[in-house]
Order: sequence, then structure tokens, then C-alpha cells
Amino acid sequence: MRWWKRADAECTTVADRLVIPQPFDLGVFCAGIAEQRGRPLILLPLDGAPDPALPCGIRLGLEVADLVFYDAVAAEILKVQIVLHEISHMLLGHVAPELELPQQPSEGEIARASEHFHRLLTRTQTTVSGLDRPDLPVASIIRTEAARIRTVARMTESIDEELGLDIGRLAHAGIGWGLLGCLFAAAIPLAFIKFGIRRGRWADRHVGQRRQRIIVMTFVTGSVATGIALLWAFGAPRAMIALISAMLVTLAALLAVTPAWKISVHAAVSCGSVAMLAMTYGPWALLAYPLVAVVGWSRVELKDHTLAQVLVGAGVGGAVAAGTFALVR
Repeated sequence: MRWWKRADAECTTVADRLVIPQPFDLGVFCAGIAEQRGRPLILLPLDGAPDPALPCGIRLGLEVADLVFYDAVAAEILKVQIVLHEISHMLLGHVAPELELPQQPSEGEIARASEHFHRLLTRTQTTVSGLDRPDLPVASIIRTEAARIRTVARMTESIDEELGLDIGRLAHAGIGWGLLGCLFAAAIPLAFIKFGIRRGRWADRHVGQRRQRIIVMTFVTGSVATGIALLWAFGAPRAMIALISAMLVTLAALLAVTPAWKISVHAAVSCGSVAMLAMTYGPWALLAYPLVAVVGWSRVELKDHTLAQVLVGAGVGGAVAAGTFALVR
């Protein structure tokens, strides 16, 4: 599908959900949008002297409400057009380029957003102050947002000074963090196991003999710990550090049991993975638990583990991974 056809389809989907009053009434229409979105939609006139640097309509999406500002001197028909234009941006998820800040903003981007907020505050001071009420302190919220922009600037400078390097591009590329985590949590451990197989130290990649498993698990634990240290040093997302940390603590728990009993690593890892997916993306991920049962069945069927070893492995893996992930995240 061509890009303009995708855009048409998106607009059509949004328009089909709208309830348009007949005859048209802007207040009733806005009330319907607010009910649909589950948050107040407030129309506010831009007061004060006209500012050529500001458009005649502005939308601010706050945590507690959506605000749409329009030029106070605009004729009624133009006011309706301005408001509907801003609502269209809101429903399509657009963000004003003056207000959008990346994770690692440049000084110019921060300055531009800050200046835009200050210009907006100048023209909304009277209106916004009159709007404040205990359940919706709009003026306070807007000023807090302006302060947040300045805080982002200070935090960015602090990180750059602390690390002494530019991690902007890596921070924007989430796949980079994933590859770094996979290198130390999967690629290096797998290479170590294959090296051992070629040298005849263990028979296959499952490493069934307990004494051999202890050697492999100790090496993997060291590799994972190194990966966590690097992720933390380079400022990886907290969720990524929590994920790899959960793997480390799970390995340590399994390593403590393995000398005495051959607990199932496969069951522990699969159960812990589903638990962390559910914590991240919601309870629907729990529907993947039948896959954990399939993994457990295969371990018993291949006579690599007993049913008890599989069940205990799943229990330990799920509980330890979920607990660690929750604490670190």
C-alpha cells in the first residue's frame, strides 16, 4: 500500500469513530471527544498581544487533560476551524515539532522548545490562571512541563560530562542495546559451549552431566555479569538492564541447586521469560505459558530431566526472574 493510501486509511478510521452532532455544535463535539478519550478537552483563548512566532492555534497534551488554544480575536467560524484543525492533530497522534524532544536532545532543540513554552505562557497567563482548580491545576502543569525541558537539558549535560562520550546515536537505536545484551547473554556463552564440544569436554550443547554444567553455568554467569556492567556503564534503558539482571540471578539460583540436583534450566528460562513478557506487555502474554509446558514435556520425554526437576525449574525460574525484573526495573 502506498504511503498516501495508508494515510487516507488512517484518517478514515479516525473519522469513523467520531460522533458529529447535527446541527453541528463545537462544545457538544468536544465533549464527545473528551468522553471518547477519557480525559477533559478544554478550549482556551490566547490572550495578550499577538505573537507572530506563535500559530493561531496550539494544542498541548498533558497527563490529565488536552488543551486547545485559539486566537481570542478570531471570528467564530475561524475559531471553529482552528479548534477542529488542532483536534485533528490530536486524534492522529501528531506532535508539534517545536515541542517534541528526543531522548538525547541537542542544545538547539531544547532552546527551541523552551522558547516556545515561554511564548505560550506569555499569551495564556490570564486565561490559564483563571482556569486552575484543585482537580486540574493547568497553569501549574504547564509550568512544570516547561521546567521539565530545562531539567532534561541539565541531565543531558550531566550524562555527557560523566561518561565523557557521545552515546546519542546508540541511545536512539534500541536494537543496539538488544545486540549488546545478546552478545554477552547468548552469543558468547554459545561460543564457549561449542568450543567445549569441539574439544570433547562435553557431548552436546545441552551439557547433561552435572559437573560439566557447573563449569558452563559459571562461565555464562560471568559473561552475563559483564554484559550488565557494560549496559549500565553506557546508560542502557532500565528495562534492558532488568532483563539481563533477571537472567543473572536466575543462573545464580540454578547454579546453587545444580551440584546436588539436575534442575531444568530450559524450564526455568522459558517460564521466567513469559513472566517478564507479561510484566512488560500485560496479562495477554500469559497465554504463552502452554509453550512452557511443551518445553517441560520435551525435557521429560528426552529423559534429560524428571517431572519434578522440570516443575521445580519452572517455579524457580518464574519466581526469581519476575522478582528480579520488578526490583531492577
